[in-house]
Amino acid sequence: MTGMPRENVQTFPRPPALEPVPQRVIVRLGGALVADTTRALRVLETHRAPTYYLPPEDILAVLHPVPGSGFCEWKGVARYFNVLSGTATAPRAAWAYDRPTARFAPLVGYLAFYAGLMDEARVGDLRVLPQPGSFYGGWVTPNLDGQIKGGPGAQHGQAALHRECRKTRSGCARQPMSGFLSSCWAGPTAISDEALSEPPAIGR
Repeated sequence: MTGMPRENVQTFPRPPALEPVPQRVIVRLGGALVADTTRALRVLETHRAPTYYLPPEDILAVLHPVPGSGFCEWKGVARYFNVLSGTATAPRAAWAYDRPTARFAPLVGYLAFYAGLMDEARVGDLRVLPQPGSFYGGWVTPNLDGQIKGGPGAQHGQAALHRECRKTRSGCARQPMSGFLSSCWAGPTAISDEALSEPPAIGR
């Protein structure tokens, strides 16, 4: 594949790793550019498609923060955004970590986008497909081999996890479920009871 070697998601590390992306990353929505950067970072984790994070300086869309938060056992608490670009608005289509854990400190302020809620996302000249299942925000590119988590089971697991989180009104302390779901992650339709404060919108 042009500019990207073949990679097997089953060999990705756990705990996850963070690394720079040498390729140009482009995201489009509503007939306009959402982001265009050569400074992206990506997170690699076993059996998951990489998640790409883009620097705020290279975001061209307007991002409005929305109530609710998500929690990742590795990266910390995420907040969500509606993405306004061109003629379209994508609800809860992006997220960011304001205070990530020490391992992922370089992600401060960087934005990730759900590829399935955008018109198009590309890494180099490769078109991105969304990782199956609303539980995940990974980007699937044609150079990836191996079994990628996702699908209806992931969505069902997400709903069960969040019912318990809402009941306890606390952060998720669940143990991994047979090694499959290892963290409580609020996807684009799962909103925690404890909303984060809403800072100003991001973008131009």
